[in-house]
Amino acid sequence: MSRPAAGGSPQSPSPGLLDVRRLLKRTFTANESWTFIVLLIVVVCFTILSPGKFLTTNDFSLISQGAAPFLVMAVGETFVILTAGIDLSVGFVLVLSGVVAGEYYIHNGGTNASVGTVWLGVIIGLATGAGYGLMQGFLVAKAKIPPLIATLAGLGAPRASATSSPAATTWPPYPASWPARSGRAACSACSG
Repeated sequence: MSRPAAGGSPQSPSPGLLDVRRLLKRTFTANESWTFIVLLIVVVCFTILSPGKFLTTNDFSLISQGAAPFLVMAVGETFVILTAGIDLSVGFVLVLSGVVAGEYYIHNGGTNASVGTVWLGVIIGLATGAGYGLMQGFLVAKAKIPPLIATLAGLGAPRASATSSPAATTWPPYPASWPARSGRAACSACSG
């Protein structure tokens, strides 16, 4: 309740101030906001505890490189979910495409591969993912198999193919000049 002013009429807060108060109240009572606030606190703590090592441009570069494939997959998955579908095999298809491209690199020059070989490997990896996606899309759209069932059944093949391949190693043999250019030089498992 507002207090009466000297002249006897009540004083009301400005509409802009009320809107700000409502916004702050909604923001700080939402669960998502608390998650973000805790994340900010963690970032500030790590920045203070290890100055010059955390929240640097190198960190942002490494985080961006690590998150890029997942962000690209998330965009595609968003369109699938918006059309009332689901695709459970997307991660395994990414792995299969990478392994197929890796197999091509290993058998066609390895660390001494030319730029043309690398680009052809990229095209082969993309074609593998597109072909598997077309097959899954056919099962859902034409064979009328529910997306959950089709993609759940379809994630086993790329997983088995990818894990049984000799190219499915954690640290493939990169050329010696790549770690310095890709940000992997800071990784202790890569130096050696």
